Amino acid sequence: MAISLAKEFYNSNVVATDISKKALIVAKKNSLNLKTYKQIEFINCDWINHNENFDLVVSNPPYLSKKEYENLSDEIKLYEPKLSLYGGSDGLDCYKKLAHHFKKIGHKNTIYIVEIGYNQKSQCIDIFRNSSLRCLEIIKDYQSHNRILVLKNLK
Repeated sequence: MAISLAKEFYNSNVVATDISKKALIVAKKNSLNLKTYKQIEFINCDWINHNENFDLVVSNPPYLSKKEYENLSDEIKLYEPKLSLYGGSDGLDCYKKLAHHFKKIGHKNTIYIVEIGYNQKSQCIDIFRNSSLRCLEIIKDYQSHNRILVLKNLK
């Protein structure tokens, strides 16, 4: 996502964080190949601990529930780390953390774009609303599932 944003907004500075070192190595190689490496700072961390003010925050957190993760095909489980898929027993663990920490990394005009599980719209909107964020838009995927929340601070 960071590379796509850097290509789209070529005058921007992008911070890409990931808890997985392997994912960052791949992203850095892709950034070099796509000539976005000067725009992107890659940081190995749990990004919600990063304290800066951003204009735009884009997140694709793990959102599968325990049941959904257990029902995944072995093909997916073998090639995708559990860390990038499993979102806790109900799949909402990361959203609860994000709602709490978004205030630390944004300002009153920050836009937050968050991918959600196909069946998590109501729960996620409630989680973010309780943290003074309002949902501006819900974007559907190609199968017409609710997939992206666009959020902004209430104040």
